[in-house]
Amino acid sequence: MNKKFYIIICVLILILICPHTALASENDRTYEVDLTVEMQSEYRATIGEIITVRMYLNRTDTDEDSPIYAMQNEIWYDDSFLEFVDGSSTTYSGVEIQNLARRTGGRAVYLNFLSLRGGTDWPAKVMVGSFQFRVIGTQGATRIISENVKVSTKDGRTSFIISNLDGASEAGVSKDATVIVTSGCVVIFDSAGGSEIPGQIVQYGEKIVKPEDPAREGYYFAGWYTDFDRTKLWDFENDVVCQNMTLYAKWSDTPLEDPAADKIGISFMSVLFALLLIVVIFAANIRRVAFDVHGGIKVKTLFVRKGAYVKDVPESEKDGYEFVGWFVDLNDEDAFDLKSERITSNMKLHAKWEKKV
Repeated sequence: MNKKFYIIICVLILILICPHTALASENDRTYEVDLTVEMQSEYRATIGEIITVRMYLNRTDTDEDSPIYAMQNEIWYDDSFLEFVDGSSTTYSGVEIQNLARRTGGRAVYLNFLSLRGGTDWPAKVMVGSFQFRVIGTQGATRIISENVKVSTKDGRTSFIISNLDGASEAGVSKDATVIVTSGCVVIFDSAGGSEIPGQIVQYGEKIVKPEDPAREGYYFAGWYTDFDRTKLWDFENDVVCQNMTLYAKWSDTPLEDPAADKIGISFMSVLFALLLIVVIFAANIRRVAFDVHGGIKVKTLFVRKGAYVKDVPESEKDGYEFVGWFVDLNDEDAFDLKSERITSNMKLHAKWEKKV
């Protein structure tokens, strides 16, 4: 009876564990979204050329087929540089494609999939869609970017991880593609109501020369941003140009703290703190030796490193008297030998005299 009972318990435990184990494995998927132009991540094109863009969804944790429940990707592009070719698109089974204008400028090719059967098996590596652009830009370069990438879990509440080029994992990061016509990229400064700032031609992969800050009556300049919503600040010291771009001025109606001044203040305080620390450490390892000459010529106080000897022992003079030596106490018979005894603490030595005959 007991044996049957244990068997039943084990079966129930296995029933309870197995679905959770499967679910845990199911939710551990990782994917990579790869955009290519003519099967390359960086393509040098000519004006008027028709180029083919492909989007691949690659599972990175296994080579096995797996059910896809829902998938989306917004492929952003600059419609002043690339012109979508109507009727050029092909997609994987069940994937819908749309070419729509974006609120913040430019356009996006939307790729969407929704399984109505509770999941549709896809290969581990699949070309989700392809479409063509006509190159209409005459100078510089442009990037074709994946944004808001999502591959939904079965319950639809979360998305699987999309891995980026560096191997780090975060949602919605992918491999993007670049189209280059010339190496000199056009950089435009949109001052948003401020004083006009001339544009620049910057070599692909080089840094922008930081312009003078624009002025706008009643407002304070708050920096240059790469996006229309002013959320991504451009770093002139580190960021490099990889496409034609517009930088947008951000304004504030209240004065801004100067980051450079903050850095200077922090640096000054750091140096000051370091100096104070050095002084404290130095003082903690220094011992003072004072001399009471008892009527003789004054001798300067010595400052000696803890545990050291005194190489040059000072002497005093007194008219009519012979200097005997330095004593910790005048009642001592033996003088304190500064050359052979280490100084371990602050001390005061007394001069002992003998009257000359």
